[in-house]
Amino acid sequence: MKTLKLLIIGLAVLCLKPGFAQEKAGALIGVVSDLENMETLPFVNVVIKDIKGNIIAGGVSDLDGEFNINPIAPGHYTIEASFAGYETEVFKQVKVKSGEKTKLNILLIEGSYELIECVITCQQPVIDITRTVCWWKSCGNILSTGLSDSEIIPLSFSIFPNPSTGELNLKADSEISEVLITNMNGQSVSEISVDNPNDISANLSHLPAATYIVHFSDGISRKSQLWILQH
Repeated sequence: MKTLKLLIIGLAVLCLKPGFAQEKAGALIGVVSDLENMETLPFVNVVIKDIKGNIIAGGVSDLDGEFNINPIAPGHYTIEASFAGYETEVFKQVKVKSGEKTKLNILLIEGSYELIECVITCQQPVIDITRTVCWWKSCGNILSTGLSDSEIIPLSFSIFPNPSTGELNLKADSEISEVLITNMNGQSVSEISVDNPNDISANLSHLPAATYIVHFSDGISRKSQLWILQH
């Protein structure tokens, strides 16, 4: 009888320990497609937000348009899917169950954008536009190279690892002067300081998992490349 009492007390203590009956994490899976032609879409940003609007997880669809985001604590979330050229799709009160994979197939609608007319006037020509190269930041930020198109040597470079968990390395055969990271909507998210112009490194693990565009220039040529961040 005494042994039975001790066994019951021991089980009660175990049940009171934190985490003893914690729920298992779930996952969010699915496929992103174009609504009009039903073709799958790669590199779509899928973000998971809690009820307060805070981003708690995220991922990017692969070459087949599929995504698998885990682990996710059980609960109700808002899911946002965004991709350049498409309207952002928002799903509210998506329930992620304990120990299960919640499937959410996403259809994106191609967006329509209106071009804004830009008129530049001046009293006399101040820039020879046949001998300039435009940088990405604005129409007014123009680099005068003094070279014709035939004299400009293509910029050779490599960006790695890609995909990455946060580390970004950029090697180039020319001296890089500026590096800018934007999201797929063209919004600037980080500007990297250049210490070694031929070998640039940065830790961008603080950014949400998504597909970004790395823009850089050596003052003559400019390049852009997709870079995938995964956590």
